[in-house]
Amino acid sequence: MFKPNPYRYSAHVDGNDFYGRVKLVDALLTSKNKLIWLRGNRRVGKTSTLYHILYSPEARTKYLIYFLDFGGSETYKDWSNLLRSAIFDDNDLDDIKKEIEIELNKHKDSDFFELQRLLAGNARRKNLQLLLLCDEVEAWIDTIKEDPKSGTKLLRNLRREWEKLDMRVILTATGRLSSLMRYDDELNSQLLPHTAPMFIAQFNQVEAVQLIEQSNNNEKIFVDDNTKTLIISRTGKHPFLIQYLCHEHFQDGKITPTKDDGFIVSEYLSQYFDIDFNGLTIEEKKILIELAKLNSIQSECVKREILQFQTRFNNHDFDLFLNNLKQLGMIDDCKNNRLTINNYFLFRWLINNAKSSRGKEDILEKAKSIAPKIFVSYSHKDESFKDELVTMLAGLQRRGVIDTWQDRRIESGAEWFDAIHNAMKECNMALLLVSPDFVASRFIQEKELAHLFQRRVEEGLRVVPIIVRPCLWQSEPVIKDLQALPKDGKPVISFSKENGDRDQVWAEIGKVVENFAQYI
Repeated sequence: MFKPNPYRYSAHVDGNDFYGRVKLVDALLTSKNKLIWLRGNRRVGKTSTLYHILYSPEARTKYLIYFLDFGGSETYKDWSNLLRSAIFDDNDLDDIKKEIEIELNKHKDSDFFELQRLLAGNARRKNLQLLLLCDEVEAWIDTIKEDPKSGTKLLRNLRREWEKLDMRVILTATGRLSSLMRYDDELNSQLLPHTAPMFIAQFNQVEAVQLIEQSNNNEKIFVDDNTKTLIISRTGKHPFLIQYLCHEHFQDGKITPTKDDGFIVSEYLSQYFDIDFNGLTIEEKKILIELAKLNSIQSECVKREILQFQTRFNNHDFDLFLNNLKQLGMIDDCKNNRLTINNYFLFRWLINNAKSSRGKEDILEKAKSIAPKIFVSYSHKDESFKDELVTMLAGLQRRGVIDTWQDRRIESGAEWFDAIHNAMKECNMALLLVSPDFVASRFIQEKELAHLFQRRVEEGLRVVPIIVRPCLWQSEPVIKDLQALPKDGKPVISFSKENGDRDQVWAEIGKVVENFAQYI
C-alpha cells in the first residue's frame, strides 16, 4: 500500500506535523517580557512555531491572536492591508474573532494603528490580551531603506503603541534584524533593547527521535536504531536537516538505511548554508571557520582556549560571539570545555568553502573584502585628530570588520578628486571630524558634505559628526540635527591625553563604529 512521504522541509508545519518546542512555546506565552524577538536561522521552525501558537486551543483561552506575515510588506499601507486581511479575510475564524469581525466591519478602511487599538480594546472587553504574531520582520529593514526618516519614525511609534496598549508581540527574524541599528540611534534605543530575544535552534534528543519516527501520526515510521543514531549525529538534531534527510531516504513506508558516506552536501543545502553564513558577523564567521579547520585536523572536539588563541579575540568578545553561535545551534559544547561544529553538513560546507583554490576566493577573505567602508572627512589642520581616530580603528581594520578610508590613502599619480568622490560613493558610514576649519572649508561643505548628506536622505547613509575642537556646529544646518560624538558634543580636544581620558573617548567612538559594522 502506497504511503505518502510525511517529511516536509520546504514549508511551515502545524497540527500533527509540529514537533517539540514545548518549553519555548510556554516561554513565549508567559514571559514577563511582552515584546519578544524569536531569533533563529532560516528553516529552523520560527514560522511553524507561530502557527502552532495561532491554532493552540490553550493559547486562545488567554489571547486574541492574529498572524501577520510581513515578508514583502515594505510600506505602512502594506502593513494596514496585512492587518485588514487578518481580521476580515481569514476563513478560519473562531466565534470570538467572528464577533470582532462584525463589530469592526465599519472600520474596514482604518489604518494599522487604529485597527490595532480597536483589536486591543475588543480583547480587553472579552477578558483577553491581544497577541500579534509578526513573521519575517526583516522586511522592516527594507521599509527603512525605502524612506529612512519616515521608516524609523514608524517603527518608533509602533513600539510605543505596543507598550501603551499592554499587548503581547512575538517577532520572528534572523540576526539581520539587528541591522536596524545602523539607521537610527533613537530607533535602537526605542526598539531593540526593549525586545527580549529568545533563540530557536536544534531539537533535544527526545524531540529529534519523535520527528524521525513521526510519533504524532497514527502509524509510526520504521527506522532501525543504527540509521536513527546516524541521522541524529549527522544533523546535530536540527529539525530542517532531519526533515530533509528523512524525506530523501523515505521509501515504502520506512527510512532506508544509508552508509555514512551517503550524506552529501547538495547544492540545495549549500544555498541554505550560504544564506545563514552571510547573516553572521565577521567575527562569528571567523570563529566558525577556525573551529571547522581545527575539527578537521584533530578529528575531535577542540579546546576552547585553543580556538580563542586562533581567533585572537579577547575574553569578552570571544564569549559574546561564541554564545551567539551556540544559541543559533551552529556550535555545540563537548565535555571538558571543548567545542565542535553542530552538524556534519555545516562542517563539510565550511571545510569545502574555506579552502582557497585558483579562481576561488576564501569565504573569510571574501567576507573581509566586503567589510563596511568608513569614510573620514576632515580638515588637514586636524590631521592629528584624524591619526588618533585611525589608530583606534586599526584593530577593526586588521580583523576585516571595517575598511577605513581617508585621503592619505590616495596613491601617487591618482586623480585626487575622483578618488575622494569614489570613496564617498562607496562608503557605508561617514565620520565627520568637526572643527572651525572643517566648518570653514569650502571644499568640505560643497564637495563632501553635499554628497554625503544627499546619500543620507536618499539611501539612509549613516553620518556621524565627531566634534574635535570647539566651534559653532549647532548653527550648521546639515549637522545640527545629528547625534554628535563625544557625548553632548563635548570636543575631543578637551579630554586630557595624560590621564587616558582621550583614549577612552576614542575607544567609545570606535565602539559605535564596531556596532554599526557588525549589523550592516
